[in-house]
Amino acid sequence: MIPKCFKCHAKISLSWFILSLMSTRYRCIRCGSLYEFTNRHRYLGVFFAVPLVFLVIMLEGFITSALLRVILLISVAILIMILIPGQHQLSEKDNLEIKKRNSN
Repeated sequence: MIPKCFKCHAKISLSWFILSLMSTRYRCIRCGSLYEFTNRHRYLGVFFAVPLVFLVIMLEGFITSALLRVILLISVAILIMILIPGQHQLSEKDNLEIKKRNSN
């Protein structure tokens, strides 16, 4: 499942989803909702990153180019991580929502 905003269903930036640290938050560009990662994202990152090291070495007999092996395995890991749901949630530390409620 490609990550989307829970409120407005806009696509969440894949660069945030794949390359960001666990503490980094993302604000939806359409509705302004603030998102953060769940622990599932951390566990999946470790679960797919550690075997990559071993698979790069094991595939040496089949694919001679080291760069091609790394690119292939990273792309497969990213695809699997994108398809698994429940890796992001609405942040409870959204100051923008609190300001909107207080102004009404």
